[in-house]
Amino acid sequence: MQMASLEESLVDILTGDGTLAALIGTRVEPAPRRRGTLPAIGYLRVSTMRVHAHSGAVGLVRTWMQFDVWAETAASAQAVTQALHGALEHYQGTVAGVRIDAALSLNDRAIPAPETNDQRRIVEYYVWSDQ
Repeated sequence: MQMASLEESLVDILTGDGTLAALIGTRVEPAPRRRGTLPAIGYLRVSTMRVHAHSGAVGLVRTWMQFDVWAETAASAQAVTQALHGALEHYQGTVAGVRIDAALSLNDRAIPAPETNDQRRIVEYYVWSDQ
């Protein structure tokens, strides 16, 4: 059996959270997000840094993840963003064989999309894991 990717594990965490699932269902997909039902979340692995010591790799990876929250209103975007933080901030555990040691928020900013009138919140996290 193949171990899931970090991204797949994060999707499992987000879609498995009752508060977030009540708002978005299972609408969590890789960026760029395709047009469709809102609210929804797109995700992107921005960068990955493998941690090393003088003796070599220590089995710890810091991944910078970006989550794009899309909604029709600013209030809906805010509610989804808060639920995302509730599901992910300081998360520790093993999901689908992926060990997550910590998920720490970096940024959270609103960026309206005037061409569609949708609301976008960019939420960034460092996720420390074994991959």
